Amino acid sequence: MPRMSLSEQRGMTDERIVQAYKYAGNIRKAAQVLRISRDSVGRVLKERGVSKPAGGSFKKGHYYPSLHTGCFAEYLKRHPNVKLPRSSKAMAYITGCSVDAVKSYLYRMRRFERRRAKALPDLRTLPIALVSRGGDPFLTSDCERYDLRVDDYDFRYLITLHYGKARVRAKVSRDTLLSLIELAKMRKRSEER
Repeated sequence: MPRMSLSEQRGMTDERIVQAYKYAGNIRKAAQVLRISRDSVGRVLKERGVSKPAGGSFKKGHYYPSLHTGCFAEYLKRHPNVKLPRSSKAMAYITGCSVDAVKSYLYRMRRFERRRAKALPDLRTLPIALVSRGGDPFLTSDCERYDLRVDDYDFRYLITLHYGKARVRAKVSRDTLLSLIELAKMRKRSEER
């Protein structure tokens, strides 16, 4: 007698598995609803030629910070304006989470923010004015080159503008930078008219 898979034992048809996948939206949830393994769902979807989920393969998931459910992420959701030290060990002590939970969250958020930073337009094409502590405005369109980094702990953008030998540094949040980019684009469009 040939060996039957668990999905066959439970009377799962391929159509039912595909239907559950389309309803659930991902393999893990479909497998959970059907009470079979994720590999079984993935195998059936591959055999049936069902298109992969938007943005990736079946095995590789995507990270969305709003869906992060770790201890440290939950703490940050409850305390949105908290000022934490720049040490994962100290963060873990203050929040009551494990050091591994803090490191996992920081690693994922860094990766997520770096991807978002790569998607930003070239700042030299837009006349964005960054004001120094002395009150002097510096236009991004006048700089020779710029560096954009994501801070490792508070995930704000560190922008370094290079004007010959002089350098100007600014630290801005993503929301502030996006609003500055939108204002510069609107200003550019109005000047073209």
